[in-house]
Amino acid sequence: NNHFNNIPLVDNQGNQLAAKALPASTMIKAYFDYQKNQFVIINIYNSNVSDSLVFNAENKALRGVTLQTVESVADLENLQKIDGRSVYVKSYHAGLGKGGGLFIYSDAKKTINDKGVVIGGWVRQYEKIYAEDFGAYADGLTDDSEALQLALNYCASKSIELNFNDYCYLCAKKITVDGAETGFRAVRLRGTYSGTAVAAGYAPDIARSGTVILTKGNEFIEVWFRRFFNENASLIGLAIVNKNANYPDNVTGTAVRLKKGDYENYPQDLRYITGHVFNDISVFGFDKPFVFAGNYNKTMG
Repeated sequence: NNHFNNIPLVDNQGNQLAAKALPASTMIKAYFDYQKNQFVIINIYNSNVSDSLVFNAENKALRGVTLQTVESVADLENLQKIDGRSVYVKSYHAGLGKGGGLFIYSDAKKTINDKGVVIGGWVRQYEKIYAEDFGAYADGLTDDSEALQLALNYCASKSIELNFNDYCYLCAKKITVDGAETGFRAVRLRGTYSGTAVAAGYAPDIARSGTVILTKGNEFIEVWFRRFFNENASLIGLAIVNKNANYPDNVTGTAVRLKKGDYENYPQDLRYITGHVFNDISVFGFDKPFVFAGNYNKTMG
């Protein structure tokens, strides 16, 4: 710290730090702004302090240093990329207040972009993954299919849950998970729905309770168990609604399809569908809510 005693020290937002006392053995990551003749802090860390990353109520303070905040992921991608730089993103899409969080830049991951957890080297710090973290609007009007697919790909590859908030998610294209491509151990989706009546939840402007997945007559999700890498699936707390259905005269399609095996291309792959969990799941407007298919995609139950 003595090296900084006589140098103007500021944080990412230009706030003067010269008067701030830093504990011994504090590591400071900074760069020198030659135009302003000052060092700019990008991160402060102390290995002797277990709570080195401490935020205020707005998640904007890092051990007394104002953490740089941006409005959206698009703004994050336009920032100068410096290894170890910490930035708080308010929302994935500007103004929505959804899918934001703390990101730390890692130069070692600069070529990775999964559009949610690692975005061109910016690494999201998380405890749980939500659909909004991959760009879901969750307004019941904007098609969230791509965001849901990306989020599920990531979660399946890590065998962790994909979480949904108390919103409506429009999924106008089928979400698929293929065990031969992803090598997943589990496919887990968890929402907030709990109840029996979902007819009132088919439109975002109608009262509802919990997570609602809206489709336009398409399947919501297909999981293909093959290549022995994958083990089970669980869907908890979801109301899956065919938005195009006119109950009871026009109910079509399947909401959830689980397939096992790939006998034609891989005869050794004789999979069994077992050990799955379906709790607090309601389906509305589908002719065959759940399909369990065998090696030749024949319905088994």
